[in-house]
Amino acid sequence: MDSILLIGAFLVDSKIEKPLRKEIWISNGRIEGIFDPGHIPSNLSAKIISLENKWIFPGFIDMHVHLREPGQSHKETIETGTKAAAVGGLTAVCAMPNTDPTVDTSEAVRWIIEKANATNCCAVYPAGAITKGLKGKELADFAALKAAGAIAVTDDGKPVLSPDLLRKALVEAKKQNLCVISHCEELSLSQNGCILQSAISEKLKVPGIPREAEVVSVKRDIAIAALVDAPIHIAHVSTKGSVDAIRSAKRSGISVTAETTPHYLTKTVEAVLRYGTNAKMNPPLALIEDQEALFEGLLDGTIDVISTDHAPHTPEEKARSLQEAPFGVVGLETSASVLLSLVHQKRFPLPLLAEKMSLAPAKILNLQRGFFVGAPATFTIMDLFYEWKVNTHQFITKGRNTPFENEVFTGKNVLTLVDGHITYIDTALVSA
Repeated sequence: MDSILLIGAFLVDSKIEKPLRKEIWISNGRIEGIFDPGHIPSNLSAKIISLENKWIFPGFIDMHVHLREPGQSHKETIETGTKAAAVGGLTAVCAMPNTDPTVDTSEAVRWIIEKANATNCCAVYPAGAITKGLKGKELADFAALKAAGAIAVTDDGKPVLSPDLLRKALVEAKKQNLCVISHCEELSLSQNGCILQSAISEKLKVPGIPREAEVVSVKRDIAIAALVDAPIHIAHVSTKGSVDAIRSAKRSGISVTAETTPHYLTKTVEAVLRYGTNAKMNPPLALIEDQEALFEGLLDGTIDVISTDHAPHTPEEKARSLQEAPFGVVGLETSASVLLSLVHQKRFPLPLLAEKMSLAPAKILNLQRGFFVGAPATFTIMDLFYEWKVNTHQFITKGRNTPFENEVFTGKNVLTLVDGHITYIDTALVSA
């Protein structure tokens, strides 16, 4: 593998208050040296990549992605999804198991890893199903899933309805050192709702989903995790009540982590009036008070991670009525830019982006990220001030279902490195 020298960039790390300009020497896929400007050894031989006025982050990790394969390649493939991830600056994704067939066997896990290795665009870590076939009746073989390469277990898209089965899952997952990702939804409350129960649902005359459908389930799952003293990760948090419950649990010493998404941080239920089904996801977009609670949760550590919940669908599916169209939006190619725009708006500081998109998910999933000699040379490199407009016709993902179409963002990924391998480069913005 070629030796590479990255020069002229600033390092962004949650452990560093102010970004520092450094030169990074990479060899054999790892960091071999970090130098102050002007202090590169004279005998160092490497390919030089000039990154003047660019910012290097520890490689971003997306804990919540639907790659749709096997069985739904008309919506996405592992190839298109991982290529889109690389464009967006994502160096690793955790692939959800609600495919066809379900990823509930070691064979299915190995198939995904082999397909991802063939594309070589970003690391793919499969999540196995908690229950066989996502039916909520019988636990999958967690030991076999782990041995095959699964990094987490989840029935994402569905809650584990039986408290006792969730208890058993948490106990077994702890034995296998697997992250349990919980889809929190009380189905008896959400029923056939399609957007938040609100003035907007009344205006559109569609059934609504009360915020309590998420909150009740979050509180239940945290209580079960506390009962067996096992860690749990709460997916796609969208409401103030959930943030409050997670904060309280953490203060009580319960091992709970949580994620939210760029769309919950930037959109409320009113977006449905403009974007229609492209603003329909589960849990639904909520109210401004929920959004403010999410920001507070990010800043005080209640919310650990920002993930996309990338969920591609075909244009034909999203062209259905608000009630009939499937839940979900795409986010791989826009998430980092959406969040950088929030940094520019001073909603949170730049180092927090490194924490929520890289270091925290790496810790939860037992991956390695950081700026130190010997660490994997896995980076997301961004131009913080480049303005661009979202055009879904230019997306690599097969999905076009986004509430960010035609929006202008400040900040763009320009170079993605995974173990020293360039998986994406914007040659118009980077000299290599």
